[in-house]
Amino acid sequence: MTIKKKKACWLFPTNTNNLRMILAQGLLTSPEGFSKYYQDILVDYDGYLSLFNHQIPPDSLRKAVSEADHLTPCLLELDLSKLSGQGWALINNETKEVDITSALTSDDDVKQLLIPLPVPLSCISKIIFKTKADNDEFEKEAKIRSNVLLGKVKLSSTKAEQKLFECSDTASTEVVSKIQLKTTETPKIKPNYSDIYAYGGVLSLLFYNAKNGALSHNFFASFSRKSLPPVVSDSKEQAIPQFIYEYFHGEIDKTRPENMILKGIVSSCIEPGSFKELLINFLCKGDWDEKTGKRAKELADKLDEYDTSNSRSTSEWFKSAQSDIEKLLLMLFTRGDSESFTDFNNPKINFSEREHLIFTIFFGARDGFIRVPAFIRKYRGLQTYISNQMAAYAHAKMKSKTIFEEIGAPKTVWQFVDKGLSNANTKLLGIESCVQTTMSAKAGFKNKQGLNVYEGFQEPKYKVVNEEFFELISTKKITDTEYNKLK
Repeated sequence: MTIKKKKACWLFPTNTNNLRMILAQGLLTSPEGFSKYYQDILVDYDGYLSLFNHQIPPDSLRKAVSEADHLTPCLLELDLSKLSGQGWALINNETKEVDITSALTSDDDVKQLLIPLPVPLSCISKIIFKTKADNDEFEKEAKIRSNVLLGKVKLSSTKAEQKLFECSDTASTEVVSKIQLKTTETPKIKPNYSDIYAYGGVLSLLFYNAKNGALSHNFFASFSRKSLPPVVSDSKEQAIPQFIYEYFHGEIDKTRPENMILKGIVSSCIEPGSFKELLINFLCKGDWDEKTGKRAKELADKLDEYDTSNSRSTSEWFKSAQSDIEKLLLMLFTRGDSESFTDFNNPKINFSEREHLIFTIFFGARDGFIRVPAFIRKYRGLQTYISNQMAAYAHAKMKSKTIFEEIGAPKTVWQFVDKGLSNANTKLLGIESCVQTTMSAKAGFKNKQGLNVYEGFQEPKYKVVNEEFFELISTKKITDTEYNKLK
């Protein structure tokens, strides 16, 4: 008689404080990826996520709540069908490097598996709690925290699942022992989480900014697909978007003095600490040639005056700015975060779509994914998409072989507007004044009592007038409620 193999259930034991941070930061990471971390078994495996098949070692459950009395245990169930690559497994008490897909489908009894970090939220299929009360409390807490979004992740606490927390010391002989990894077996390239989260912030804000028009949408699409068309290096209009693409996806051109200034601005955005102090210090003390050093000092002096003096109005400062970099720095000093930037509306200042795009990029880098405005994170499908993009970006930078199931990008607002614009979407976005309605030249009509009457069934076509559309939409906030109703 053939005994049917029990379906695998891959579980990671942690606590709800770490879980909230995982959801807020958009990735399941090693401890250094957390801004606030409470000890669990992540500390035992450098760069790997340890998963147990059904049975949880008692010491791993205890460790997850050992650092503070208020910690609540939970288990994350992962769907490993959404990834492929190399990992480590404990098979018959022997540590082996395995192909993850092969290990999951083999007849071997794999009780513990290590997969390289980071892992996107799309791989978390369920969160299991020890009690129904713990389940309800976490759900209640998540609803009042703007950056803790559950998405499609299920919460559960059935009687059968509650028994997963009841593994006693006497049963520990039936539970897998800890995989022993040598130093040479840990990941050779560590993920740079500051860059990863900045990438997620940039991508999220670019998606939102794509509402502004074709230029903004096209840059989002190119940046996310890593397929930016070649840009002439002398084109001032494209210089900053080109730089930011090269910063995240390739090597920046160090022969351009402006790129060295831009690199320092990005570093000041990403590094922990006061952005203003870091930036002024960089501009004043950077390793410059004479010409670039003079320019950097001029920028520092202007920013210092802008921040401490009331000699001119904000609109006067922006109108006097001589370059995109000056306007960018003024905006970064004017607004403290990306949410307040999305609310910025000064009728005395007219920014171009390109300038909006530049501002968006650097606010995204400064906030990182964790501080992306809540209403943007609630856009249908966006958080899961960005999480997958961050994980794929991290593993590409690490030269890891781990690949995650691809998730398509949600449609940008511009995609809803650009082609096939509907009457319902026009009213929802409040852009009626920017739309022209046309009929085919072949559709003959007669004018009857002031009405154009067409024979047969004729379909009108709607088109946005770009200049009027940008002027309106660039100062309009598209909330998650509005976006999620677009069809």
